[in-house]
Amino acid sequence: MAHGRRAPRWTGDGTRARCRLGASHEQAATHLAWPISRPGNAAHLTPPLLTAPSCPTRAADPLDTHTQIQKQVLIGDAACGKSSLLVRLTDNRFLTNSEPTIGVEFGSRIVEINEGDDRGKRIKLQIWDTAGQESFRAITRSYYRGAGGALLVFSLTSHASFAHCAGWLADLRAWGEDDLLVLLVGNKGDVLAAADEGGEAAGGERREVERDEAEKWARDEGLAGYVETSAKSGAGVEEAFNTLTRLVHARSQASLAANRARKTGSAGSALPSITLAGATSAVGGKCC
Repeated sequence: MAHGRRAPRWTGDGTRARCRLGASHEQAATHLAWPISRPGNAAHLTPPLLTAPSCPTRAADPLDTHTQIQKQVLIGDAACGKSSLLVRLTDNRFLTNSEPTIGVEFGSRIVEINEGDDRGKRIKLQIWDTAGQESFRAITRSYYRGAGGALLVFSLTSHASFAHCAGWLADLRAWGEDDLLVLLVGNKGDVLAAADEGGEAAGGERREVERDEAEKWARDEGLAGYVETSAKSGAGVEEAFNTLTRLVHARSQASLAANRARKTGSAGSALPSITLAGATSAVGGKCC
């Protein structure tokens, strides 16, 4: 049974559920995007399940087929719209009365690579939406392990939430994987649209973080990029998740290729390496 005030939701191409805070996080610790084990795969590796044991389950869907699993995390201050972004991606709707996330929430989405050598590959995103309150920090940090990508979210209407991104990034680098890719996301872009049309957003909100400032910080910190979104209108949401998925997939494929090359070079070794870290790559095919 799911824990929390909102019932779990299974809709369309995505899934979403609230998971018990005490769930085992080791089951969520897979590195980047692991290939599904099948005859002929090097080392015949099968990744651990990403779904926490207390999350609801559903019957197998024949359309829910995929060749890879990719774990992503949503982090940032409370009230920046992280949960709304996840609901927009998985349910294609807007949370008009969003409640604060308690611990973590989980969402899933199948995406397909449509260009390049990996055309037709389907990737299952398993996305963990973490609470922004300091009181949950010790819990949410454990969900960084095994993530290939993170969306670092701030509100375009709150410069304080942008300033706090430095602390969130330090947490990711301390507790996450060494080669974790981070995409900076400025949410609540609908406020900007209202201003451009000569109107005023609800509550009198206005833009407090300029694009140039956010892009410069992302470059200086070596992040994967910067995207502006609106969970309310849906603008930029697919782009944000697809961009991160594409980058993580490209890095994962390069790491696997480097690993196979190392194995070939050390044929006859009693203990063949299965390390996946240490390689980089250019961006791969476009998602969705």
